Amino acid sequence: LHQTFQDKIQSLLTNKQELIDKLEVVEKREAEMSEMIEQSKSNVSKKDNMYAKMLKLKEKKIQKLIAESEKLHNAEKSRAQSIDYFKKRIQVLEKSTKEC
Repeated sequence: LHQTFQDKIQSLLTNKQELIDKLEVVEKREAEMSEMIEQSKSNVSKKDNMYAKMLKLKEKKIQKLIAESEKLHNAEKSRAQSIDYFKKRIQVLEKSTKEC
C-alpha cells in the first residue's frame, strides 16, 4: 500500500512537471506572438507614416500644378485681351485710313 501511494505521488509529480513544461512552452509561444504583433504594429505604423508623407508630396505637386495652371490661364487671358485691343486699334486705323 505504501509503495502504491509512493507510485501515485511520483506519477502526480511527473504529471505536474509535464504540465509545468507545457505551460512554459505556451508562455514562450505567447511571448513570441506578442513580439510578432508589436513588430507588425510597428511596421504598419511605419507604412502609415510613409503613405502620409507620399500624400503630402502629391498634395504639394497638385497645388503646384494648380498654381501653374492658373498662371497659364491668366497669361492666356492677358494675351486674348491684348489681341482684342490690337484688333480694335487696327479697325480704328483702317477706318481713319479709309476716311483719308
